[in-house]
Amino acid sequence: MRGRFPAGGRGVKVLAVDLGGKHVGLAVCDELELVVSLAGTVVRTSNRALVDAIVREARRCGAAEIVVGHPLNMDDTAGRSAKDAEKIAALLAEGCALPVRLVDERLSSWEAAQMLEEAGVPPKKRREKLHEASAAVILRSHLDARRAGDPYPRP
Repeated sequence: MRGRFPAGGRGVKVLAVDLGGKHVGLAVCDELELVVSLAGTVVRTSNRALVDAIVREARRCGAAEIVVGHPLNMDDTAGRSAKDAEKIAALLAEGCALPVRLVDERLSSWEAAQMLEEAGVPPKKRREKLHEASAAVILRSHLDARRAGDPYPRP
């Protein structure tokens, strides 16, 4: 499953992943790391199928790095969801030649829901777009923090 990807580092496309129990949201930035776009939702049937779908999307969009939301508890402990993110990140790192990073995603779903509501997105569409929008929040947080020199950003 190893493939050729552009070198990592600054000024590259980054794919962000927001893990849900059933739906997983994706977002990607441009090479200048200025524009963050929604990149779809993957239905999670198994961890292996999920990793394969994320790697395919990374190849399709030319990503040079993958960031996975790491939903730590507010007291910095890792609950079930955070451990799941760690497992998926490890599987991604094994399944592709890209750097894979965990990014603190506390409150990203709340922020994404607020943004969708403020944008006038109808409630049913908000539910459909929540994981993608959360991935975009995670990615924006990662890019902003990287510019500021913070290796583990919080949204």
